[in-house]
Amino acid sequence: RPASRRAGVRSVTRGVGPVVRKPPPSLEELAAWLDRVRAEARAAVSRGGRGGLSGAGPEGEPEITVSMPARNVEAYVAEAVSSVLAQEDVALELIVVDDASEDGTAAVARAVGDARVEVVRQPSRRGIGAAHNVVTARARGRFVVHVDADDIVLPGGLAAAVAPLRAMPSAAQTYSDFFDIDAEGRIDATAYRSQLTRFDRRHRTDVTLGRELLVHGMVANHLRAYRREALLAVGGFDESLAHGEDWAMTLTLADRFDVVATGGWHYARRIHDANTSVGPGMTPLRLWRDHLPVLRRMMADRGGRLCGYGRLEVGSLVALRWAHAAGVIPALKRAVRGPRPR
Repeated sequence: RPASRRAGVRSVTRGVGPVVRKPPPSLEELAAWLDRVRAEARAAVSRGGRGGLSGAGPEGEPEITVSMPARNVEAYVAEAVSSVLAQEDVALELIVVDDASEDGTAAVARAVGDARVEVVRQPSRRGIGAAHNVVTARARGRFVVHVDADDIVLPGGLAAAVAPLRAMPSAAQTYSDFFDIDAEGRIDATAYRSQLTRFDRRHRTDVTLGRELLVHGMVANHLRAYRREALLAVGGFDESLAHGEDWAMTLTLADRFDVVATGGWHYARRIHDANTSVGPGMTPLRLWRDHLPVLRRMMADRGGRLCGYGRLEVGSLVALRWAHAAGVIPALKRAVRGPRPR
């Protein structure tokens, strides 16, 4: 597939044709699954790994390797692991990479107990990109799915994430919609409905993924699934990045392959103070500054073109992202709308 074809990049937001939106789960269904995962994770840890959630996965070599970087998440990692092991109709292995945690993260992950789980402990902190590269190198599955160690995969999430990769040889990555839960795993009904509206609007809009990545720093959402051979072909994740390694990878893959939206809700993102992406200090302007040298390096490596855009176009889109991050665009929109009626 020729690199830097904007027509190809444009198609990746939709896969083949428009995304077929699947009905979102009800609040009751979500709450029931979260309660189940929470209860079974506690039970598995208390039993020292004898039992826990059991998915009806097929026997044999894993098709899917789940990569789960973890650092100082002993309060959440058992639930994340249990939600993966509960997935049905998929052959999987789960590799938890403990990034030199200062708490009991590795011990809790081992205590869940399952032959499909391997815990790798890094002797020193190396970052999320390095953790993903460790998993990619060790993976037996042809697909690698990323799950954060403080989040929850919903029923059928892994099967849905890899289905487009099976069907489309040109696809290197998929992504799914997600909703937020708080530190205790609770759902806010108002916030949930707001996320439904936001994602539905995004999928109805014929946007270019390359533009979204450059202007809004979009990382193609959570529960990202990759074709392992594509990760190896592009040299793996950039280990020099403290933040945004997933964004840089999506931008790299979108320059050469298709990146496909699954059109479904398969993931719960937990919001708490230690989040690397939404925690204190992680502002849009800081991300813009962190991403700028990455873009410069990528442009230099690709002869001044990226995702079908030339140097001037990329510069204009990056400047537009700064305007969003610095609050200029939101301020202009408020000025145009005028004061809200009382």
